[in-house]
Amino acid sequence: MLVRQVALKGLCRAARHSGFRKRNWHKHCHSAIRDGATRDLDALVRRNAPPSWESRWAKKAIFDTPFSNHETPLPHQFPDADSRRILIVDDEEAIRNLFAIALSERYECVTAADTPEALRLLAAQQFALVISDVQMPGLSGVELLRKIVSDFPDTAVIMVSGIDRSQRVIDALRSGAFDYLLKPCDLDVLQLRVEQALERRTLLQNGKRYKEELEIHNAELSAQKAKLTSLQAQLMQSEKMASLGQLAGGVAHELNNPAGFIYSNMESLDRYAAGLTRLLTVYDRTLLSPELTSQANAIKKEIKYEELLPELSSIIADCQEGARRIRDIVMNLRTFSRLDEADVTQVDIHASIDCNTTTRITSRSGANMRPCR
Repeated sequence: MLVRQVALKGLCRAARHSGFRKRNWHKHCHSAIRDGATRDLDALVRRNAPPSWESRWAKKAIFDTPFSNHETPLPHQFPDADSRRILIVDDEEAIRNLFAIALSERYECVTAADTPEALRLLAAQQFALVISDVQMPGLSGVELLRKIVSDFPDTAVIMVSGIDRSQRVIDALRSGAFDYLLKPCDLDVLQLRVEQALERRTLLQNGKRYKEELEIHNAELSAQKAKLTSLQAQLMQSEKMASLGQLAGGVAHELNNPAGFIYSNMESLDRYAAGLTRLLTVYDRTLLSPELTSQANAIKKEIKYEELLPELSSIIADCQEGARRIRDIVMNLRTFSRLDEADVTQVDIHASIDCNTTTRITSRSGANMRPCR
């Protein structure tokens, strides 16, 4: 049997030709194929067409080679082959070829006789659409549909069956089929359903791509937002530090004069106390009258004279240390108050580390701990 590939345009003109019986010649084709009357589309067309069309059929659309199940058209016939490639699955060879002939002008058609062959073809190349019969030997078309939905989600599916059962239609549509057609199919309706299925597939793919792009843009915007938030926090921190630096500068200025006054006076006080201690020691060794001696001893006992002189030196030393710490803190505050300066200046890194270390140790430690130098 030689079934030949014909152009859809010729078939449509043939279908509308006044010489065809009842106009719906494709239904007679389905009936004849289903009843086993014939499987030769050439003979079927010749029986229904007038003599004028038979010559047009031979000249217009017949190729020299038979239609093959895996025949691939030339690349220039389908510039976007992946989006125009259709797989037709049916155990009836004549029906497969009839659908392929009807769709071959606009689409690249590949046929398969059963579900395993269709799965092999789907694994080997990408198809935009699968037209599958429901009832087939072995694995049914519904099982093929479920396999396509799970493993090839970008492929649309149209189911075709000669049995009109509403539950079967519902099950197929729920399983992921785009449409469900009953045999015999009107070829014009088939072409329309194929076009709609491919348009829907394109819309779904575009929506998926736009969603992915939107997610990428959202991720980029989230990253930019996080970056801006971080920069804003840094800016606010810089402003806070600048304000704190100004406050520290003011405090340092206010503390500088009294701290310097106390520190310088403590040195004088230490010197004076040492002189007075020597003088009192000399007086203590001088012979006094018994009355004055007893009175002096009573006063010494009252004021704890023996402990007073050493303790006085210790108190003066502690005051000097406190004044020195105040002076160091003032110097640290003055250094800190220059944090907001934009001009480049020379800074002693050792002094900066020392002042920061001193400040942290002083703040974290007790008042009696002295920082190491």
